[in-house]
Amino acid sequence: MRFGDIPPWVDTGRPPKITLKPAGRGDGMGYRWAVRGRWRPADWPLGVKVASLCAALAVALAATLAWIGSRTAAAGLRKQAEAAIDADAQMVADTIHGWHVLRLHDLQIAAELPAVRRALELGAAAGAEHVEEARQALLSLDQANHDVDSVGLLDSTGTFLTSSNPKDVGQSVAQRDYFQEAMKGRPFISGVSISTITNTPAIFHAIPVRDGTGKVIGVLRSRSSLEDVQRVVAAARERIGAGATGVLLDEHGLVVAGGIRDEWLLRPVLPLREETLAALVKDKRWGNNPVPQPLGEHGLAPAVNASERRRFTWRSGSRTYQALVVPLGAIRWTYVAALPVDTFQAAAADVRKRATVGGAVAALLAIALAAMLTRPIARGARGLAGAARRLATGDLSADVSVTSQDEMGEIARAFQAVIAAQRDLTAAASAIAGGDLTRAVRPRSAQDALGQAFSEMVDGLRGLVGRVQHNAGLVANAADRVQSAVTEVEGVVAHVTTAIQGIAAGTQETTATAQSASAAIEQLCRALTDMAQEAREQAEQARTALATAMGVTAVTEGVALRVEQVRLASDTARVAAEQGAQAVQETVAEMAAIKDIVARAATTVEELGKLGEKIGAVVETI
Repeated sequence: MRFGDIPPWVDTGRPPKITLKPAGRGDGMGYRWAVRGRWRPADWPLGVKVASLCAALAVALAATLAWIGSRTAAAGLRKQAEAAIDADAQMVADTIHGWHVLRLHDLQIAAELPAVRRALELGAAAGAEHVEEARQALLSLDQANHDVDSVGLLDSTGTFLTSSNPKDVGQSVAQRDYFQEAMKGRPFISGVSISTITNTPAIFHAIPVRDGTGKVIGVLRSRSSLEDVQRVVAAARERIGAGATGVLLDEHGLVVAGGIRDEWLLRPVLPLREETLAALVKDKRWGNNPVPQPLGEHGLAPAVNASERRRFTWRSGSRTYQALVVPLGAIRWTYVAALPVDTFQAAAADVRKRATVGGAVAALLAIALAAMLTRPIARGARGLAGAARRLATGDLSADVSVTSQDEMGEIARAFQAVIAAQRDLTAAASAIAGGDLTRAVRPRSAQDALGQAFSEMVDGLRGLVGRVQHNAGLVANAADRVQSAVTEVEGVVAHVTTAIQGIAAGTQETTATAQSASAAIEQLCRALTDMAQEAREQAEQARTALATAMGVTAVTEGVALRVEQVRLASDTARVAAEQGAQAVQETVAEMAAIKDIVARAATTVEELGKLGEKIGAVVETI
């Protein structure tokens, strides 16, 4: 393929060809792909390149924004979820804490009632009216709170002196923890246990009752159901998000309320130690029911008996929760508020999905915009390529019709200037080829090497033609002078011929000699005639053919050679004439007149020889 030829795989409509060639030395093992056509990005059309670039930038930008947006959204949503968990956990913990405080506060007010103190102070001496007065006070407290099952007054031995529930009277609970702790002079909240009577969960609140001196003389305790507590914990489900839940744990890790499933109630989240389990069984924590199996929720281990707020990750089954444990102030319970991670990450995934869709739409819009903007550029580029191919084949009729004011328009206008310059040079070359050397070619700039070379060529041709015309004139003048000399020689030859004919009439020897001279003269005349004829022909050729000046010079050199030959022949004739004259003088004395004629002929021949030498000199100068 020659330089400038269009590669066969460009704009031919044929699909690109891929061949598998063995890898050469240095290429490693295996094969390498030999790609031809438009598989390489460098061979793609301009529109495809720009569209691909815009699409790649749009996709990269969309991916970056989606990544940043999803990360930001995930972080923001995580913080939002943590804030919601914090607020919800604190609200539930404060509500449960307030419920305990309210129960203790009610008991504290009842413990300070005179009727309650008097019944304990009198003890066995207390009359029925004193006991009834105390019972009425307890009954009022029981009826004022719907979640309170019973309120009982215990003497210092742990026996119910009176109670809002008549069945409690006379029973001894000296072994129960709430009695023992309250007798030590401090309020107490028991753990949740299953009632042996009602088989429902219950909790005990106990307050020490003091006499006027501050001595503990008995205990006032209440037994309450967990309906309000369970209702508060149950209300936390789904409140801050799908799958949100709460778990209320006591100090041993037993589920007091809430949890993922209802059957978690009073089940330990972790296996209990033997001594703890034995103490709970002795305390009738599960009533008459068997000890339940642990839940095995090891993810809740940080929440058991926690003393401060703490965030942790709780994995339960196939779900992962973001959790917060909050300890309750009035009791060693802890509340865990949890939200599934996938709940608040779903919003981030939705943001990521929306960003991906937006990125895809942006990429499509970028491709469409790129196609719309690059179509005029591609059309102009194809027009320039077609014009360039036609210009490469010598077709100057190509035209570029790009009217935009962008860079492509500037390229098109520059290309049009190139075509105009080529057309000017072509017109000048055609005029010069037709013989018009007056056509001027002006370089377009100091860097126009082609224009400058073309101008120098025209100036050189003009000088060469002038020199050829001058030399042709010189050759014509020399030919005219040769013609004049030939005419003079012809006249002299005629005189010599007449003299020789006279001499021939006088004597036979003279006749022979004269015949020889005549023959020589005739040869001279023929040579001079031929020389003159050839000189005339060369002069004519010099006038009609300016381009053959060197040929004229060669012919002229031939003429000079012939003139030299004529001169030599003239010399020979002169010598022969002199010898003839001497013979005539020796043999015929009377031929003096003929001698004079022959002498004059000899002189004339000498002049003819000199004239021939001058002609030779003139020819040599030419």
